[in-house]
Amino acid sequence: MTAALCGLLLAGAAGPAAAAPVPLAPTAPHSHLTLAVAARVPPGARAPLTGHVTPGHAGRRLQLQVEVAGRWQRVATARVSRRSTYTFHRTYRTAGAVETLRVVLPAHRDHRVGISRARTVRTVAPGFDVSYPQCGAVLPAGAPFTLIGVDGGKPFDVNGCLAQQIAWALPTGAPAYYVNTANPGPQLSSFWPSGQASPRACAATYPANDSTACAFDYGWNAAASSYARASAAAASVGAPAVSLSTWWLDVELRNTWEAEQPGAAPRHLRHDLAVLQGMSAYLKGQGVRTVGVYSTGHQWDVVTGGARWSSAPVWYAGVGSPTSALAHCAVSFTGGPVRMAQYASRAPAGLDADHRC
Repeated sequence: MTAALCGLLLAGAAGPAAAAPVPLAPTAPHSHLTLAVAARVPPGARAPLTGHVTPGHAGRRLQLQVEVAGRWQRVATARVSRRSTYTFHRTYRTAGAVETLRVVLPAHRDHRVGISRARTVRTVAPGFDVSYPQCGAVLPAGAPFTLIGVDGGKPFDVNGCLAQQIAWALPTGAPAYYVNTANPGPQLSSFWPSGQASPRACAATYPANDSTACAFDYGWNAAASSYARASAAAASVGAPAVSLSTWWLDVELRNTWEAEQPGAAPRHLRHDLAVLQGMSAYLKGQGVRTVGVYSTGHQWDVVTGGARWSSAPVWYAGVGSPTSALAHCAVSFTGGPVRMAQYASRAPAGLDADHRC
């Protein structure tokens, strides 16, 4: 190993002075290291840093290094696994912090030094989502982004403080919107579109009106109701047109779904999905460019049977920690990209925080 390369490896390393370099075999190969880590993490998250070493060097010790004032400092060590992989963990606490990292495999007699590509990690402040449960609550100022629930917990229900919440969001930009979803079916809902002719032809009587077409119309009508209320509320406080925002479909088991009702059959999974497709179709018909799904993998499986809907991005629901939210950024249940992951906020307490993946 040349003196220059040795200096590159050891520059800024923490701890006692390194031992003299081990003589290399004339044919010692170069080592190749990969490094994967999230580019954006929420404050408080314990982020994994993973990679692979080629050729295999099971048991060899690696260094995790951080760049500080132009010099590399060792902050942790780990050993290469039998599968020639490795994992470090690092906790990020302060929003706005930025650090650049790399992983180094020191030279040995049977291999030359290996250095991964440097990766930059940014700790980003969360946004917040609010709806009817937060009516009357003191909301934090200056959230980087916001999401406002239009409904009162169920389709066609009203969030009585919708306009005030939109006004709260405006200083940092127009909010995104989310709507409650459900599929109670024709026997439970007073809003069922029996006899409706469009956008799909729905039969007038049961059981013919328990169909995919009627479910699509029910979703269409629910979205139309939500959209009209959001438009009026936004206009009343001088907010931009709601068609310019992203909209999310809130899919949760706390509402009624045919797939959960006694005697449910596979066709009811298709009906549930049709409701969501009808809502998305209405919103996109109003000029909304992006309509995504807020849910979890389990709830999505129960409601739709795990349907693939790759055009719908994911907002992963949850009340866990920043670490779990970061993990959920890698889990898509629709097949579409994961845009956000939710977690329980500690400051301020009692709100849902959201991490942009």
